[in-house]
Amino acid sequence: MRRGPIPFRRPGAALFLCLLLALPALARAQGGAAGEGASVSGRVTDTTGAPVPGAAVRVLRSDGTALRSGASDAGGEFRLAGLPAGRFRVRAERIGYGVAEREVRLARGEALRVELRLIAGAVQVEELVVRSTRDTQRERVRFETEAGVTTRVITGKELKVLPALGEADVLRAVEVLPGVVTTSDFSSAYNVRGGSADQNLILLDGFPIFNPFHLGGLFSVFNSDVVARAELLAGGFGAEYGGRVSSVLNVESRSDTTRRITGDAGVSLLAS
Repeated sequence: MRRGPIPFRRPGAALFLCLLLALPALARAQGGAAGEGASVSGRVTDTTGAPVPGAAVRVLRSDGTALRSGASDAGGEFRLAGLPAGRFRVRAERIGYGVAEREVRLARGEALRVELRLIAGAVQVEELVVRSTRDTQRERVRFETEAGVTTRVITGKELKVLPALGEADVLRAVEVLPGVVTTSDFSSAYNVRGGSADQNLILLDGFPIFNPFHLGGLFSVFNSDVVARAELLAGGFGAEYGGRVSSVLNVESRSDTTRRITGDAGVSLLAS
């Protein structure tokens, strides 16, 4: 019987065994190379020495690009690892503070600690410029003063020439305007946009007239000779006209500024 070491007859098996034994050494070598990267750690504080949490900390190259970035914790501490050797700038900034920056030089595998102090300051934002043009002001004045699409005006002269039943009547004249209808020829009450007659507010020089009818409702109580204009607001009227939901009829009387004494006489059974 032969004794002694058994020679390897397969070169591939011997090579595989050598590689298997060399793996731990390669892993240790790679770990040592990774551990040679430099790191920068430190603390971000304000002028009183209190920590500043949430500050953005960056390591910048010479051209201003960020190599590593992070943020300070609740105690103001930060750490940025895996840095190569060379000259860098460490910058810290936070909203409500100025910018703190330090220039550092790192050696291979060096662990450097720096202190960054932020100075509180106001945050400057871009100014807000508000310009007002004449066109905008003109449109605003027109919107506030001129009648809108839901407002119709009947002048005293127009009231005289409109077709009438016996005599000129403001409420009868309103019935020819858009959106206004009447349900009976024997009543001067009118309806606006589907509302009932009692939902119309009727004013004389700004004062409400609660019962503007006479002769059984056939005519209104307004004398057409003293009416300067009648303005009907069929919708979108202001808050000063409260208490009604359908329309507002504002009858304005004439204000004659002449000092002459004039008169007008007529006979009518309907106006009595």
